[in-house]
Amino acid sequence: CGPARSAIFTGVFPHSNGVVANSLPLGDNVKTIGQRLTDNGIHCGYVGKWHVANRYTPLDFGFEEYVSLSDYAAYRKNLGIPLPEEAMNYVTPVSAVDPAPVEHCRPAFLADNAIRIMQHFAKDTEHPFFLRLDFHGPHLPNVIPEPYASMYALENIPKPATYDENLSGKPAVQRIKRKHWEMENMPWEEFRQHVQKYYGEVTLLDHQMGRVLEALDRLDLAGDTVVFFTADHGDTMGDHRIWNKDYTMYDQIYHIPFIARWPGVIRPGARNAAFISQMLDLTPTLLDLCGADTPEGLHGQSLLP
Repeated sequence: CGPARSAIFTGVFPHSNGVVANSLPLGDNVKTIGQRLTDNGIHCGYVGKWHVANRYTPLDFGFEEYVSLSDYAAYRKNLGIPLPEEAMNYVTPVSAVDPAPVEHCRPAFLADNAIRIMQHFAKDTEHPFFLRLDFHGPHLPNVIPEPYASMYALENIPKPATYDENLSGKPAVQRIKRKHWEMENMPWEEFRQHVQKYYGEVTLLDHQMGRVLEALDRLDLAGDTVVFFTADHGDTMGDHRIWNKDYTMYDQIYHIPFIARWPGVIRPGARNAAFISQMLDLTPTLLDLCGADTPEGLHGQSLLP
């Protein structure tokens, strides 16, 4: 997670920016997209999961507005609705129903704040803005409110063809990951309850992202705003009877979404088969979009062509 996010944030590989493992800090000589855009007179806001350079926050890297997952925890505490214990479990396969109503769940809180920051930045008509909205999910553990938690019927969730694979001839680390996640002997009928919550969270995030796009319409910004939607990694989610994403290199982990919306330039529904690395290419693309010079040393390239 951290290395992928560091690459998105800087446009250079982790071995150059210093974050070669989770929680390591960015190198002192590394400049981030927040700093580069701020230098070009662009307001920068960050909402949601950070997970880069844990001793610092986006406020240390050129962002003037930052709403964190810790802010949501405080918000939740004030509501008096405790998070289920499963929400803090990152070591075993768990999922759960969040007792909070949808309007108070974490994705809704993050979308609310993204909309608030857009409204604030939009008041300055002389300067454009960049906003990064980083939902935590659909990362495990999948803890979501109804109706999303039970939106997908268990019996309709397809069993992966590789679920019963014996991993013969595969790297030993894959068997180790099965053991680590206690999935060696877990029947599909038990595991699919976690897939159900995962599917529900994907739909929940779709709806919250829709609220943000609707806000762009209300603010009359949609026609003048480029939106990129992507992720730092995927998830096997039961394929090969493995959960999570680390130490395996399957398509489910590495072939991840990259969606771009640019009214008047990109035709809705168009597809491009060109290979991109969104982790490295986003920074030079954003700089190109705002007419800023792309510095030497970046490992990605602008996607504008």
